[in-house]
Amino acid sequence: MAFLGVMQLLDREIAFWEKFEAHPLIDERYAGLKKVLPSDHRLGHITDVPPDSHIAAALYYQSQYSLAPWLIVTNQDTQYVIVDLLNPTRAREFCLLHSLEPVASSVNGVILAKRQHEP
Repeated sequence: MAFLGVMQLLDREIAFWEKFEAHPLIDERYAGLKKVLPSDHRLGHITDVPPDSHIAAALYYQSQYSLAPWLIVTNQDTQYVIVDLLNPTRAREFCLLHSLEPVASSVNGVILAKRQHEP
């Protein structure tokens, strides 16, 4: 019985990860930003997926892992923000909607942006 439960859990995890498009390694996604990150080691994080989803959590933790020692936070009181988009074709629209000015970009929809208004 426990074996069936484990198999069902494994099936759900596989289905979840099959939804992801092939991405470069985590560090490669964020590498283009490392040289331009501000000296303030506290950055916001925002994404175009629902904030309570598994995908949003995965993107957030990946950014924390790759950009350490910078502290990545999800609240909105930082001057600089990591914009982590699954749909990079909407980057301009997304930044305008959130009053963000792109500063630099990496690959696959990862952008360093500055708030147009102080938090």
